[in-house]
Amino acid sequence: MNKKGVSLWIEFVLLMGFAVALSIFLNNWMKDYTTETTQNIKDRHYSTELCDSVAVSIDGACQANSTPINLYINVTNRGNLRITKQILRIYDNLTTLANWEVIESTQIIKPARMKRISNISSLDSVGYIELVPVTAKGDLEIVCPEKKAMISNVKNC
Repeated sequence: MNKKGVSLWIEFVLLMGFAVALSIFLNNWMKDYTTETTQNIKDRHYSTELCDSVAVSIDGACQANSTPINLYINVTNRGNLRITKQILRIYDNLTTLANWEVIESTQIIKPARMKRISNISSLDSVGYIELVPVTAKGDLEIVCPEKKAMISNVKNC
């Protein structure tokens, strides 16, 4: 019996099996990579395009002297897209910014409209408020941090 000829066949089958397994791995990796890269490019495009049409301003803010503090913030949508969410960063002091909290408001503000947002803060006093607008395209939420609005003179109501 020729054992050398059998070992060549085993060698060939193992080499082909390794090549097939490697090609399946590379195919799956490339498919995932291209899908992820395409989604990232799409997200960046929508983010840039839509954030250019977003503009928001805080027209006034006051705090009620209660525990916890109740904030009333007048927000105006000055852009062309509706704002679906607002991310509020509330600071207790303008200079140190040591104590702060983040509150999300899901009020929808249509273009050229103003809404009053009421939120309860756990801080003792409010000195500075930042509002970051969020818009949507389908199921995709787009946060526009470069379009944030700020107010530092929070009055008592």
